[in-house]
Amino acid sequence: MISNTIANLLGKFWGILSNFIFLPLYIHYLGFENYSIIAFTLILTSMMSILDVGLTSTLSRELASNQNSKKEKFNIFNTLETLYFFVVIACIIIVFSLSSYISNNWINLTHINPDTISYFIKIVGIGIGLEIILRFYIGGLFGLEKQVLANKFIVVWGMLRNGLIVIPIYFFPSLEIFFLWQTCSVVIFVFMVRFSLLKLLSDNNSTYNFLKIDTNVLKHNFAFALSMFLIALVAAINTQMDRIFLSKLLPLEVLGFYTIAFSISRIINVVVGSINTANLPKLTSLFTSNKEHEAIEIFDLFFKIITIFIISFGSIMILYGEEIIFVWTNNLELASNTVLYIPYIILGTSALALQGLFYNIAIANKFMIYNNIIGISSLIVAVPLYFFLIENYGGIGAGLSFAITQIVMLFIYSFLINKKFIKKNLSTYLAVLSSPIIFSVFFHFLTYNSSLIQNSRWFILFYILAVFLIVLSVNTLIFFSFKKIRSLLSFLQQELN
Repeated sequence: MISNTIANLLGKFWGILSNFIFLPLYIHYLGFENYSIIAFTLILTSMMSILDVGLTSTLSRELASNQNSKKEKFNIFNTLETLYFFVVIACIIIVFSLSSYISNNWINLTHINPDTISYFIKIVGIGIGLEIILRFYIGGLFGLEKQVLANKFIVVWGMLRNGLIVIPIYFFPSLEIFFLWQTCSVVIFVFMVRFSLLKLLSDNNSTYNFLKIDTNVLKHNFAFALSMFLIALVAAINTQMDRIFLSKLLPLEVLGFYTIAFSISRIINVVVGSINTANLPKLTSLFTSNKEHEAIEIFDLFFKIITIFIISFGSIMILYGEEIIFVWTNNLELASNTVLYIPYIILGTSALALQGLFYNIAIANKFMIYNNIIGISSLIVAVPLYFFLIENYGGIGAGLSFAITQIVMLFIYSFLINKKFIKKNLSTYLAVLSSPIIFSVFFHFLTYNSSLIQNSRWFILFYILAVFLIVLSVNTLIFFSFKKIRSLLSFLQQELN
């Protein structure tokens, strides 16, 4: 499990690194308005991912379960893949159908023809459909605990898709080239990852039947898949609602600044998401084997690790967000326009990340009813909240709404999951959270440098990195002694060897 966690971190680290390296180049070569269009297509990608209808989570869980034989796992894959072919077709048709409406009636542009935007959206629609099924295959690799292999694919795909694209847009700075390149890269990796997954699932007794649907597989997984679909639907709306309203109510460049702020917060999603992705198969295996006590021990360990990182990194971002964006982009105006949204986005992203560990407990036990009830209820409150705050406070209102929604959902969801499965005193969680918060606030109070941005970019980077490492180290020592850390490192070495 530890090696899988590291594989996930390394795989997703490329996502962060490529974002930091190439996003400023996209803006430089394509212009900020064109980058804002790219930011809007990310909303489309996230919203269309709900068409997954819970199939990826279902595949990952069933392939991780000890209760399924290899033959049964192959049959499950065969059936779910058939359903996914229809999902891809549906996705492309929906995006094609809505492209004209979106370009003419939704986004606010000043210098680009709506028909051109409609054409771009259609290209993106094909890429979205193929990316959905690519992530389905990658989810299968994760379910088989082949996470090192899965992350190799993710890294190489990211290099091709997000890195090498810089070469053609340097010579031909066009959104058409950008979107065509990204779509073609997905096509290549769909075939590569599918081949690898089939090779792992197949044996001499396996027979693949094109467009096969086993009704027994559907009956067995229908309730779980439906729950996961509802969760994905609500999650997509909840996590994208701020940007949906921004794209409609405000100029598209505001969405561009807001998306850059979210790009910074991705570090939290990547690190915590990698940890949660790695421990889900283990938690599932333990719960399905009636080893609840061992599962809760793993939960406790990772709750501390996640808390340490979120508070250490989040506090740095809230205090030094403008300086970090300046170091990243070498554009002080861009940093000044973006930093307005960072505190709210970091708070909301941190709360959302903490929900993930409790969410894993629910998935491992096939208990998704709380997710659906809380998610749907939150939409009833969040929609008018987003509309009101964005109308009155612009982009800051979007960030504030996002933070409020995610923090409230964290409190409610964690309380319910703890009460049903974990059964710990709530003061235990407060004790874990409060100690690193208190130290971080105290340390930043002593060391905060309000004139830091007036220095060179290298000095700013060194200063912030030093502060982060000190905060992270002390917060780690709050929970883990040197002896415990050495024990964990020894265990890590054994896992890797």
